[in-house]
Amino acid sequence: RILVRETGGKVFINGRADQGPIALALALCGPERFLTWAGDPEYRLHVLRLLQITSRMNVALGEAQIRAGAHGSTIGLAGTSLISPTMFDELELPGAQAFCAAMHRAGGRALVHACGNETKLIDHLVLTGADCLELDPGTDPAACKEATRGRTGVLGMLDPVHVLRDGTIEDVRRHVLETLKTMAPGGGYIMGPGCCLPPDTPIEHGIRQFIAWYR
Repeated sequence: RILVRETGGKVFINGRADQGPIALALALCGPERFLTWAGDPEYRLHVLRLLQITSRMNVALGEAQIRAGAHGSTIGLAGTSLISPTMFDELELPGAQAFCAAMHRAGGRALVHACGNETKLIDHLVLTGADCLELDPGTDPAACKEATRGRTGVLGMLDPVHVLRDGTIEDVRRHVLETLKTMAPGGGYIMGPGCCLPPDTPIEHGIRQFIAWYR
């Protein structure tokens, strides 16, 4: 509510329902324990019940954010660094689809984040129904553009640590222009860091400079 009031409707306010169904389950159970249960048929029913609960939590928080004035909300999903595409479809995709559908019913946009190299998971992420995917630089830009063109938007792809924080200004410029060359044609791309921008990132590496280079 404060952000909406202070920005006067001039910018897109994206809420963060944050951790998706599996991420919340990992926090509740511990990563090793949950992933062991997820691969054990004896525990599968319990795993599915837990994910139904965490999915409902995602939806409730996202809906509350939109009621407060946010224009959309995001959840972060477990990608192939933790689970296989097959397990993603069975365990993570239903909750992600429920979240995206709920955000749309509430009148907002739905965004989905997935850390790491998700080249093999892009088609699965598109099936969530998200308006936009938030992706890391580890994901292949060409494959990403091909899979998402005309189907959903993409936010990110810029390396927040090795380039935006630790690189030289020339490293940043080269990285931005190379990414734009692949991702910008035809639209559907929002330029930005693939994940959280470190607070000690040099100010001269900021978004104003990106825009100046692009122009």
